[in-house]
Amino acid sequence: MLIPVTVLICAICEVTCELSTGLSGSWLFIWATSSFRNVSDRFCALVPAAVELVPVAAAAAGEHPERLRSCGKATYAVRLGIMDDEGRLLPANQAGEIVARGSLVSPGYHNMPEATAEIRTFGWHHTGDVGYRDEDGYFYIVDRKKDMIISGGFNVYSGEVEAAIMEMPQVYECAVIGVPHETWGEAVKGLVVVRPGEQLTEDEVIAHCKKKLGSVKAPKTVEFRAEIPKTPAGKVDRKTLRAPYWKGAERGVH
Repeated sequence: MLIPVTVLICAICEVTCELSTGLSGSWLFIWATSSFRNVSDRFCALVPAAVELVPVAAAAAGEHPERLRSCGKATYAVRLGIMDDEGRLLPANQAGEIVARGSLVSPGYHNMPEATAEIRTFGWHHTGDVGYRDEDGYFYIVDRKKDMIISGGFNVYSGEVEAAIMEMPQVYECAVIGVPHETWGEAVKGLVVVRPGEQLTEDEVIAHCKKKLGSVKAPKTVEFRAEIPKTPAGKVDRKTLRAPYWKGAERGVH
């Protein structure tokens, strides 16, 4: 049986005293604090915003509250894996694309065989999200695959860098993109909106990121802006942000 998202949320509300949601890439996270049967616990359900999938994973905090950062384990009706670009399923704690197969996965796009084939290579449905699973089978989303920056042969996930920048109390919002670099192919660039009344310098942002993530993932340059452009869906418009830097380039990456 397929459970609509609205029904799932209502069901959670029946047994909880706290409910919140968040959107990350193509996934909707639903967090709740359960008081069902006088037992308090934290719960996280992962609902794909993409129409090809229905809820595929869930996690409860229990004795491991750190797992609320995860998407949870795969449900019984869906098999999840982490795959590299050559179609190999990766072991625990190695990042790759999250792939799925099972009865809850849509058979494909209606009358769009080429688009279906593109996301069904190696016999799996490709979500376009980069993530990893831990030794206990819990999955974690790192970034959208198309937002990954390749700098000097190293994979840098824009979401990870953005999370580090957002830890700074002066920052209202930010975005991280890759810009052309003659030596490294792409260089990490931060675009930052500072909160009203606050001050922040490029050197402070870079130093903070180096401390949190290391020099490879830290932005090489930081630009301060009044706002970050959004798509009609409310997501960061990376295409618009990248366009001025890649104008005239033969392709969007080096």
